[in-house]
Amino acid sequence: MGLLAQEGGSLLAAASDEIYRITLDDSDGDGIPDSEEHGSEVFLLGADDRLRDNDLDGHSNTAEHVFGSAPDSRVTMPSLNSAVRHSAGAIALNLPTVPGTAYRIEGSEDLIEWRPVTEFTAGPFRATLQVVHPEFGRTHRYFRAVAIQHD
Repeated sequence: MGLLAQEGGSLLAAASDEIYRITLDDSDGDGIPDSEEHGSEVFLLGADDRLRDNDLDGHSNTAEHVFGSAPDSRVTMPSLNSAVRHSAGAIALNLPTVPGTAYRIEGSEDLIEWRPVTEFTAGPFRATLQVVHPEFGRTHRYFRAVAIQHD
C-alpha cells in the first residue's frame, strides 16, 4: 500500500494493482477539493460543479476534473463510456445521456445476466458522471446504463 499526497487536497492510494483517488475537504460536496476551488476561475467554492459546464462541451466541470480533462477547454473532454477507479473501490462512469431522462445502472459478471446497481436522472448535459460502488469481492464487473421507461 502506498500513499501520495497531491497538491490540491487529493490523495492517491495504491493497493496491489489498483490506484484510488481520494478527495479531501469538499465543503460544497461537488467532487472538487476546496483547495482547487479557492482562487480558481474554473471551479467555484459554494457552486455545484456537477451542474456547471464552463467550456460548454456537454461535460460537467466535476466530470472533467475526475477524468483529467480541462473544464475550460473544448479541445479536451472525457471519453464517453469511460470509467476510472474512484475512492474506496468506487468506479466513476462517464455515460452518454439525454438530459432529464431516468436511467438504471446495471452490473454483470458475464454480460448475460444483469442486476440493478442504482438509478439516477440525467443532469442538464449530454453526459453524466455517475459513481457506483461494486459489491465486495467482485473484481471483474461490467456496467451499462439503461433508460427507464415509465408507463
